[in-house]
Amino acid sequence: MVDEQESGDEAIEIPARVCHGRISAESVPSLFPASGEKFREYLKNFDEAKESGSCHLWAGKEVIFVEYREAPFSESHRKKVQRFDTPVTLGDAWGYMTESGWIDLYLPCTTKSGAVESRLKVGAVAVTVHASVVVDTELNEANKKLQALAEFAAEAGRDLHGWYGCEGPKLADGPVSIDWSKRP
Repeated sequence: MVDEQESGDEAIEIPARVCHGRISAESVPSLFPASGEKFREYLKNFDEAKESGSCHLWAGKEVIFVEYREAPFSESHRKKVQRFDTPVTLGDAWGYMTESGWIDLYLPCTTKSGAVESRLKVGAVAVTVHASVVVDTELNEANKKLQALAEFAAEAGRDLHGWYGCEGPKLADGPVSIDWSKRP
């Protein structure tokens, strides 16, 4: 499903919610230029009862990618995935940030609504968020685009945690926390 507007150099308008209305877009404007090609989104399985789906957002030649999928949620898996990348957290959710600025977040979903049981058979939803404006930039605490990406990753995590019907541990307010002291 593609939702497009004409291209041009007019001000880019971002809707209040993206990815079929499932995710708040409050921090998205910080990841796109103010003008240029109009906003559009492409969805794959994002609105269906599937174990995974993806959403691509474009504006002004930049792209944001969001993916969700079912995933394991255990301490041994946490140690395995955080060993080679920078650890991130959002309350009880954990994950990592890659060297290229991708944020992968594992959301606990131990208590699920009955409607979700058919598509989420394991203990977590994994959400991957990536923005082209972060690639090939210096990844550090001062990087404003990375800060905006951490905010959007948190918004996506909280919204998808709710969409999946997860009643488990609460996710923290604010952006994804990046543990800079453990950066490889």
